[in-house]
Amino acid sequence: MWRAEGEIDTLIRESAAAFADDRHDLARLRKPASGVDRAIWTGIAEMGWTGILLSESDGGSGLPLSAALVVAEMFGRRLLPEPFIENAVIAATVLALSDTALARACARRLATGEGLFSLAHGEATAAGHQDDPLSTTARIADGMIVLHGDKASVPGWSDGVSMLVTADHDGDLAIVMVPADSAGITATSHAMADGSVTADVRFDGVTLPQDHFLARGPAARDMVTLAMGRGLLAVSAQLEGLAQSMLAMTIDYVGQRVQFGRPLASNQALQHHLVNLFGQMELAGASWRSAATLLGTQGAAHARGPISRAKARCSDMAMAIAKAAIQYHGAFGYTEEADVGLYVNAALRHSAWLGNASTHREQALRAHEQNRISS
Repeated sequence: MWRAEGEIDTLIRESAAAFADDRHDLARLRKPASGVDRAIWTGIAEMGWTGILLSESDGGSGLPLSAALVVAEMFGRRLLPEPFIENAVIAATVLALSDTALARACARRLATGEGLFSLAHGEATAAGHQDDPLSTTARIADGMIVLHGDKASVPGWSDGVSMLVTADHDGDLAIVMVPADSAGITATSHAMADGSVTADVRFDGVTLPQDHFLARGPAARDMVTLAMGRGLLAVSAQLEGLAQSMLAMTIDYVGQRVQFGRPLASNQALQHHLVNLFGQMELAGASWRSAATLLGTQGAAHARGPISRAKARCSDMAMAIAKAAIQYHGAFGYTEEADVGLYVNAALRHSAWLGNASTHREQALRAHEQNRISS
């Protein structure tokens, strides 16, 4: 069975479902987004999930990526807006790979839930590709790092978020840890459709000690490649989770809705369409699991194509189910009271985050061509 999972992953799945049922209410998502709910985030940390990928020496659990993907899937199914992927998957990967003392201190703060971190990688002037050139710069002046530039849509934004900023340093990639209270930062926050918050951030001469470099050169590139690969897999898992809920809600609704004296679900064409959507969801789930296995066995460079294909498939699948959910719920699906609309909003957000389906089909083709040439 391709969905078979180990005992630890099963326990995590059950714990995540119970946590969401106990601590989360969809009514939260009908209020204006204001950043991280610290009480819930503390609860997530107490469950060990903020440090799920961090080593035990950093205060984490030292579990494999599959465990984090289970949490992401369940958070998607229950629609928790907390920045688990941004912190516990993407930022944690960067911090875990850095050999600096600062990274160790940040990792411990992340594991306890005290610290919030976000990889600020997207350039305001870029087209949205992982390999877009960097316009943000980190120069050395008077023995200090001086950071200039603009980052777009920094995810998981909230008061107190420290950033792991990618920047050009002497013609190569560097990652700089920028504390939340650094002078020279201007942030414009944006409430997203799924209840999360992002920010466009300007760095205007942010000055930091040189020990705030987490990595430079090839090491920094490897960190970003692995962090983004893991992040894409986690978003794909989250998309599957929210699609499962949307499809279940839709099947339940059409079984209750009556037209012309009989349940809407008795329509054979509708049944066939729902079965087709279920098949798309299963294929999407298989695609990201297969890509995750490849990432673990062959590394990020070889898995980039399959990861992009999985993200494209999961994005398309989630949007197809979202459209069907609205269609079959009829006008009710657009009302404030309909929970399905909250899931549709999340599908819109996550299908585009870290690159939409078209972007990832292009990146998968590019990765295929590169592998073909190199072989």
